[in-house]
Amino acid sequence: MSRENIRLRSNFKPGTTAWAVRRAQWKALGLSDADMEKPKIAIVNTSSELSICFSHLDGVSDRLKAAIRDNGGIPFEIRTTAPSDFIHGAAKGARYILPSRDLIASDIEVSVEGPMLDGMVCLASCDKTTPGQLMAAGRLDIPTIFILGGYQGHGSYGGAEIDIEDVFENVGKVVTGELALSDLSGMADHAISGPGVCAGLGTANSMHLVCEALGLALHWQCAGTGQ
Repeated sequence: MSRENIRLRSNFKPGTTAWAVRRAQWKALGLSDADMEKPKIAIVNTSSELSICFSHLDGVSDRLKAAIRDNGGIPFEIRTTAPSDFIHGAAKGARYILPSRDLIASDIEVSVEGPMLDGMVCLASCDKTTPGQLMAAGRLDIPTIFILGGYQGHGSYGGAEIDIEDVFENVGKVVTGELALSDLSGMADHAISGPGVCAGLGTANSMHLVCEALGLALHWQCAGTGQ
């Protein structure tokens, strides 16, 4: 079946209210008549400046938009919350973390199912973004690809290679007096050398493995990290 004969759910019947107001909105965004007939693809971007896990995703999104246009689609970038356990777990005993998965799924449903877009590409990174996006993909049942945001580069301190998990696990040694606070501070200062997912096999990494096993995932090469 040719692309011209494929019925896109994003193309409403001309003359209807939904068609008219959508046309007004999207023409004002610069879409052409030809664009209005193309597949509309959501880019679900969890970019955030709160955490190094997500800090590179705007650059990934820009390149992805170009790739979608080159392949005959129209990209629409949407944003969701981007919870990181190490950052967003600071308040209220980390009780914001687990509910954030449902928040992400609901946010995607509103922004992708609401306008009846034809597919989505999810930029997945740390912690709860990937399971929340998987939940949304199950709800929406539209073509979906996950772009996994790569892995953090690690650093070294005191002649040893270290990463964020080493920092996390050594906090207890400061409490017991086995490690000086200055050494913990030095480890924290050098543990991460680039953006992406941390080294621990926690939620982010395990859910990325699930995406790979399901055949939904592509990996992003983190520029400058060697990862």
